[in-house]
Amino acid sequence: MADHYSGDGPVLFFGNHARARPHHARAESRIIAFRIIWIGEVTSIGVMEIVMNFIDYQLGGMGAPSIVHWSFWRGLLFAVPAGFLAAWPVNYWLIKRELKACH
Repeated sequence: MADHYSGDGPVLFFGNHARARPHHARAESRIIAFRIIWIGEVTSIGVMEIVMNFIDYQLGGMGAPSIVHWSFWRGLLFAVPAGFLAAWPVNYWLIKRELKACH
C-alpha cells in the first residue's frame, strides 16, 4: 500500500497564523484570536479530513497507482461530498457557540 501524506499541517499552521492578524487589529486579545481560529478551523478541518481519508481508504483511492487510475477518482468522488457533509453540522455547532467566525 502506498504511503499517504496529507500536507495539511503546514497549511493549517501558517494559514491560520496569518488569519490571526486581523483579529489583533480589532484590539482583540491574542487568546481570543487564536481560540476563534484554532478551535474553529482545526475542529472543522479535522472532522472533514478524518471522514475523507476513511472513505478514500475504504474505496481504495489511497492505494491507486496514479491519479489517472479509476480507483483514485472513485475514492475522490465519494470522499469529497462525505467530508463536506460530515463538517457541516460541526460548522453549524461551532458558529452557534461563537467558536468560529462566519465570514
